[in-house]
Amino acid sequence: MIYEKRGQWCVRINGQLKKFPTKAEAMQAMGMVDKGPDPLEALRAKAPMYNTFEEAVEDHGEDEGDFVEED
Repeated sequence: MIYEKRGQWCVRINGQLKKFPTKAEAMQAMGMVDKGPDPLEALRAKAPMYNTFEEAVEDHGEDEGDFVEED
């Protein structure tokens, strides 16, 4: 278990409480690797989101992309 308390990152290693100044150091001490940000979240932040098919067509035009309209 890893948690932040009073500005320190805490972990228990072999029953002993260890404190680290950064989350990365605490994770490294536990043998965990920080995978970084979720790649899907990064894509969602960059990609426009549309509520309807019509909004997408207005933004891109009908000839661009492979849009399939569902009833």
